Amino acid sequence: MQLALIPPKGLEARLLDTTAQMALPIVAQNPTYVQTINAAKNRGDFIMMDNGAAEHMPIPTTKRLCTQALLFGADEVVLPDVLYDGPNTMQLTRQFFDELKYLPIEFKGALAFAGVAQGKNINEAKVTITELAEISSVDTICLPRLLISQQYKAIRIDLADWITENFPDRFKIHLLGTSPVWPAEIQAVSRYARYVRSVDTSLPFNYAIAGVPLARKSVPPIHRPSTYFSESWARIMNYTLLQANINTMLEWLDAEAPVG
Repeated sequence: MQLALIPPKGLEARLLDTTAQMALPIVAQNPTYVQTINAAKNRGDFIMMDNGAAEHMPIPTTKRLCTQALLFGADEVVLPDVLYDGPNTMQLTRQFFDELKYLPIEFKGALAFAGVAQGKNINEAKVTITELAEISSVDTICLPRLLISQQYKAIRIDLADWITENFPDRFKIHLLGTSPVWPAEIQAVSRYARYVRSVDTSLPFNYAIAGVPLARKSVPPIHRPSTYFSESWARIMNYTLLQANINTMLEWLDAEAPVG
């Protein structure tokens, strides 16, 4: 599984610790962030372009989302979605592809597209995935982290299994963020759902800011600070702990032993 790190302001260079990236609209005005994403692209990293919904700053139009994706050199775009809402997510997804037909030729065929499996529970998420399967241009399914807090811890593993069984070879699967409800989720995913392609996360930074090692057997739920992208964390970051947390996540990605 590929890991895409989402660092806070002041630590943009830590993007380059991994070879998959999630470009966020919320930091598109940060020149250091943009330069680092461009450096990642130039060395051949895989770049996803997020739509901004999770940060409550969605890119409002199809043209702007595609334009931003092309500026970042994105390989894949996360399609518009509405948190917890499958029907409205599908409405926005269909609208996106309707509008894409009328955009300049440079937008067509240049990008892959990832649909978001929104819903209030596993059954609603399955309905969304089934509808996304009817759109041939959707290459990847993103499983949002909010499903964990709404339902139960292993829901994304169960959904990944269900996708693989019901739509064999149809989709790639991406975990859209990680949840403090279950920080070690990707260790279980690596053990039981190794076909999941990628995950993006700010988890190692959040826990380093709070002074908590992810390697502990039990850790409290820690959320991303509200000033994560607006204030620089360079001077106050515990870099030894941060590196340890990143190393822990990389170890989880190669999990071979059963997870308790």
